Amino acid sequence: MNKHILFFLAGATGCKPDMDPEEIPATEDVVEYPELDTVDAAITEIMSEDGVPGVSTCIVKDGQTAWCSGYGYANLSTELVVTPSTPFMLASVSKTITGVALMHVVETGAIGLDDPINDHLGFAVVHPEDDTPITARMLLSHTSGIDDNWNVLGSLVVDGDSPVALGDFMEGYLTPGGQWYNSSKNFLSAGVKAQNEYSNVGAALAGYLVEAVTGQDFADYCDENIFAPLQMTDTAWHLADLDEDSIAVPYDGDGSDWSAVEHYGYPDYPDGALRSGAEPIARFLTMFASGGTLDGTTILAADTVEEMQTVHYPSLNENQGLIWYSWQFNGETITGHNGGDYGVSTEIGISNDGVGFVVLMNGEGKYNTLSDIEEVLMEAAAEL
Repeated sequence: MNKHILFFLAGATGCKPDMDPEEIPATEDVVEYPELDTVDAAITEIMSEDGVPGVSTCIVKDGQTAWCSGYGYANLSTELVVTPSTPFMLASVSKTITGVALMHVVETGAIGLDDPINDHLGFAVVHPEDDTPITARMLLSHTSGIDDNWNVLGSLVVDGDSPVALGDFMEGYLTPGGQWYNSSKNFLSAGVKAQNEYSNVGAALAGYLVEAVTGQDFADYCDENIFAPLQMTDTAWHLADLDEDSIAVPYDGDGSDWSAVEHYGYPDYPDGALRSGAEPIARFLTMFASGGTLDGTTILAADTVEEMQTVHYPSLNENQGLIWYSWQFNGETITGHNGGDYGVSTEIGISNDGVGFVVLMNGEGKYNTLSDIEEVLMEAAAEL
């Protein structure tokens, strides 16, 4: 989902123009992966044709990260090359971590999927035209009736991290009298559980629900219960927790006139502001594909992972699970999530037989750029 593109206000500066595929660097990996020359050639060609400065990507297979590589530049002005560990803004792929974090709390028994969220929040969220209690299941399946008011969301995008606390934003957006409350624009007129409508704010509220139930900051909860156990280094929700010079700079443009975008943030950060590299995200994806456990470390129970991939409201959307959703790709069913924000485009996915991909780009590319790269990766996976 292209989250804040129309409303983004941060500055941009001109950078070097398009590169010949022969000039796009493919970085050497710290971990020794197989050499895939045909993949290197295909990805660099796609990058050149579609105007993408940098790509970080991995292949997942047989319960492990089978291959990773970086291409192009994380920063054109400094000629910082992309590696598999270079942090990229994940955009809406971030929601998969948010969903896993909330389900991790559900497993503790502190909240049930069908508990009214108002039993746990410090404020009441009530649809202005429908008093049906909103539940965690609804938040995670985009059926809560909470809508994205882009006039508000766009106005709160800032350079750097947002100064507005997650809980303050949620209360101000969702309760009458709140600073950003609008009964007609912040909620769907159809009501609660009446339609499946992708909701960034609903996903962010799922992140805040983790805070409300545990009493722990959402970002800290993810660090302690997901990132550290999975050894996901250089992964953080806030720019302040990373070395900004190491993060892939988002770029606007088509390759002939790239413009660097300042690193930015927003108060609803659990729906899109995670930064991480392809390699750590591949570990997260492998954990999920392996029933919630990786290298002896269990993040979720296998039945919880299965529940996240289950369609809970098939009459509203036959592909939507709990945050994770499915689609058809070259005759295979893929489960995962995509993401798009100003200057970034991302996607992760795993097939039913456990073969998957991570693709992170610091440019928006074209409509089919992600799928073209993914086709290359899935074909290569068959040979690994």
